Amino acid sequence: MTDVSHITLLTRMLAHVRAQAPGIRLEAARIDGNTERALESGEADL
Repeated sequence: MTDVSHITLLTRMLAHVRAQAPGIRLEAARIDGNTERALESGEADL
């Protein structure tokens, strides 16, 4: 995600998620050369 999308999209999305699923934990990660390995190993998930 770009910096702009973090500011605009995540702010709105997190407000909605907090209202619908209090206590849930989300983490946004940069998509880079390690993304495939992180998904395959279970370190990251969608």
